[in-house]
Amino acid sequence: MFSFTFWRNEAKRNQRENVSQIWKDLNATFVTFLGWSWLIYTIAVIVISICGYFAYCESCRRTEIVRRRRVVQRAQERPPQKRRPNAAYRDHQIYRHIILSVAKYMKNPEGVRPFIDHMDHLYPLRHSQAEMALNIGHTGNEANGTED
Repeated sequence: MFSFTFWRNEAKRNQRENVSQIWKDLNATFVTFLGWSWLIYTIAVIVISICGYFAYCESCRRTEIVRRRRVVQRAQERPPQKRRPNAAYRDHQIYRHIILSVAKYMKNPEGVRPFIDHMDHLYPLRHSQAEMALNIGHTGNEANGTED
């Protein structure tokens, strides 16, 4: 059986002979260049090393920028504010006053009184030193809750 081909062997031989000298020289150059595989690998290692170095430098730069932003952010934060010594007592007075004021408008205002008494029991009213100094006949025992 006759095999199928696109061209005859004679045409193929003629084709090799018809190739320009430039292509033959270029082919020889590529064969020579590919024969120097150590040079290709060396260039590839150098290029990859340079890329790795720049990636490392970029990572260090970003880390430094994030660190600086955190330092600046911490510097701009307000320090935690300490409450004044009698702030809890003052808050208690405010809440008590609000509850008693609202109780006036309720149907059964006396129903709030046990809640206020319970609050007074939980948070006994302590007067500030300034208020105690203004009281006439003040003794130190009143501040402690004991009387003579």
